Amino acid sequence: MTARPEEVQKAMTPLVLAMMASATGRSPNPAERRTAQPDRDGDRLVVVQQEWR
Repeated sequence: MTARPEEVQKAMTPLVLAMMASATGRSPNPAERRTAQPDRDGDRLVVVQQEWR
């Protein structure tokens, strides 16, 4: 079974991308940008914004 890029994009949520980026120590995609935003508890989270081309 092969997933098309559109399907992968829907499946790869920002949380999953953030976990991948932190687990590998580098960005899974060079086109992504990271911005840190505080959550409700005041802790800092890494929000991954993926640009699909």
